[in-house]
Amino acid sequence: MNRIPKKIFFNDVYDHTYIKQFFYTFYLLAQTKTNSFGVGILSIIILTAVIGISMPPAHAEVTKVALVTDALFSDQGWGTNAYTAATNLSEKYGFELGTAENVAIPDIESTLRDFAERDYDLIIAHGFQWTDPALVVSPDYPDTKIFVFTGYASGPGVASISPLQQEGTFPLGALAGMLTETNVVGFVGGQPYPNLINIFEGFKAGAMYTNPDVEVLVSWTDDWDDPAKGNAAAEAQIAQGADILFHTADTAGQGMIRAAQDHGIYAFGAVLDQNATLDWASDTILTSFVLDIEKSFDMAYTITNEGNFEGVMIEPGIETGPGGPGDGIVYLAPFHELDGAVPQDVKNNLDAIVSDIQNGHLVIPFTAEFTAAGESALTIDESVAATEVSSEAQGGGCLIATAAFGSEMAPQVQFLRELRDNTVLQTESGTSFMTGFNQFYYSFSPYIADYERENPAFKETVKLALTPLLSSLTLLQYTDIDSESEMLGYGIGVILLNIGMYFVAPAVLMITVGKKILKK
Repeated sequence: MNRIPKKIFFNDVYDHTYIKQFFYTFYLLAQTKTNSFGVGILSIIILTAVIGISMPPAHAEVTKVALVTDALFSDQGWGTNAYTAATNLSEKYGFELGTAENVAIPDIESTLRDFAERDYDLIIAHGFQWTDPALVVSPDYPDTKIFVFTGYASGPGVASISPLQQEGTFPLGALAGMLTETNVVGFVGGQPYPNLINIFEGFKAGAMYTNPDVEVLVSWTDDWDDPAKGNAAAEAQIAQGADILFHTADTAGQGMIRAAQDHGIYAFGAVLDQNATLDWASDTILTSFVLDIEKSFDMAYTITNEGNFEGVMIEPGIETGPGGPGDGIVYLAPFHELDGAVPQDVKNNLDAIVSDIQNGHLVIPFTAEFTAAGESALTIDESVAATEVSSEAQGGGCLIATAAFGSEMAPQVQFLRELRDNTVLQTESGTSFMTGFNQFYYSFSPYIADYERENPAFKETVKLALTPLLSSLTLLQYTDIDSESEMLGYGIGVILLNIGMYFVAPAVLMITVGKKILKK
């Protein structure tokens, strides 16, 4: 369980009005002879203090939420992701949802005022263009809180969630750099806003990191909704030799994907897992840079509903997958049916790159201006050790990692690696256990891993069988392990749980069924 530091706890407690009343009355009673009547009064005051601590301060519950954007909810990307997230949360929490899409830039301020006038408690403004109008409108409506997704400023009634999108596009660029055969890759963007330049610069830096000889082309459609313009930009890049394309251009980007499909090259999607949402392009979209927008909107709603709203900038970075541990909201989508097109050594390097971004070895700063050709803003922190690349490329390796690569289970495997390195191996008992376990595990794991690569059906079977194990191990993210004894206790608990799931429960089921058959 998570513990509250004692110093912080007692400072907060003493600042509480009820506790001040308690200490004052206790002082008065201490000056006189404490009788049973006094003890009774003191008991009531203590109970009142406890109730005061446990009850949060009064605040208005969020019952009306608005989602407003200049995008289209039907764009299968930026707008669609936001609308899906908001409707899912409306169903989850039961708030009334109001929406406005395709809002013209000159109409942003009036749109915000319209929803504030209608007493909406929370407005989620989807797009950085909403930042300045939100700061203008907010002072006139102190009871309405505004969250700007990808905003760049904050104020008393305005908070911005500004994801470090460059942390997601960097590994995407790294993948392109490793896979290109022509040493030319391309990016198609909607308009060269600072946020879009940052996305491109992250992609460029990643491509150069894995392939110093790569050339990264960039084109702007100056239109977010016209696929023909995205198609024309892509055709021009393909004519210059680009054999992998990436877009952040909403509906216009679908034209780029169509051009890639026509030429038989791979494309990278944006914001959503577009391999899954664009069924006509599942043979073309290798992966996508995804924003976990529902996780962000959930955070905005929860903070506001619990009365903890602050006008601040929130900057979440990369995560291992949707809903993954930590505050990150940027991740790469799985390869789906194109998994076999990506060599194992490339997957291993990509996995290591994501880990290096998370642990701080690779630092990709926000870059709002274009860097020169052949240059990038990447910095490498040598004080942080680089992640060791898995040896699976040479065959063998970990059967669990092999089964999970490119799937929805990959985030859980990454979490387990972090748990092993940051928690288990930091204790003597954990190190001893892992040494013995690895000797046993790797006596058979490489053979199973090789067969998984040769037989996709067998790989799916292994993945299915591992699901309960990985689910039980991720329970450890909710624990706070501070000692050898706690590590040992939690470890034994998880082992017993898995013995129960994999051996005891099936055995009991088989015995029960056997007895029923014999009775017949």
